[in-house]
Amino acid sequence: MPLNAALSDEKSRQILKLKKLVQFSPLSSGLGRLFDGVSSLIGVCHYNTFEAEAAIALESLIDREREFSEKACYDFSFIEKDNRDEILRSLTLPQNDKERVPQNDKETVLQNDPFLSFRGTECPEESLKEGILPFRFAQGQNDKETVHQNDREKIIEYDREKMIDNGRRQITVDYTAMIKQIIDDLLNGEAVATISWKFHNTIIKVIMQLSLYFKEKYGFDHVGLSGGVFQNAYLIKESIKALKKIGLKPLIHLNVPSNDACISLGQAYIVAKRLKN
Repeated sequence: MPLNAALSDEKSRQILKLKKLVQFSPLSSGLGRLFDGVSSLIGVCHYNTFEAEAAIALESLIDREREFSEKACYDFSFIEKDNRDEILRSLTLPQNDKERVPQNDKETVLQNDPFLSFRGTECPEESLKEGILPFRFAQGQNDKETVHQNDREKIIEYDREKMIDNGRRQITVDYTAMIKQIIDDLLNGEAVATISWKFHNTIIKVIMQLSLYFKEKYGFDHVGLSGGVFQNAYLIKESIKALKKIGLKPLIHLNVPSNDACISLGQAYIVAKRLKN
């Protein structure tokens, strides 16, 4: 294994020891850490010397002619927990876009859940051309955020009270099967470029299935693509196409990037609103 070759036994022991110390190994929901881990696992990049180096190196392996394929994905599953952190059920969502959550499951998740609906700027077709991804910032006021695009206005509407639900459940993506299959591919001599492609496809499949799941649960058909991983050209282009193919409407950032820059911008916006009030 490339990772074993890159780490000494002492270094491995230090990492495993550090993992047990919660204060030094906080949990992260950032998908970028998964990209870092897979990049290191297959020997692409073990250390980031600049922001997102491992993830960029992993994406760069994918042939430009490659496209998303449901047949070239690794396995994964979902674990649903309630607010008491008890596992209610583990499930693997449909493996094709014609299947949906079973009716009895749908009725279960709809009970006592808030209804969320919103509308926003949809991905312009030109954003897919030659990997050019324009950015636009949506300015707003109070609970109705106005989005200006091509001199048109669309409103993102949401109800804070409806979105607050102490009984809401948390969905966790379990990538255990994927990691095992990546290791199997490595040991069987699969090219790292192919492994990278299949890994990216798996993430897109996760996005598709979660989107379908929450569409059934809440009834919306728009999906916001945000976070640093969506600066990955393959991921965002193929996610947009895949979501549109199954009848969902992807929303992307315009004018400002989707990474941590927007966290600072959001913090500044919140402070400004508080000072104003």
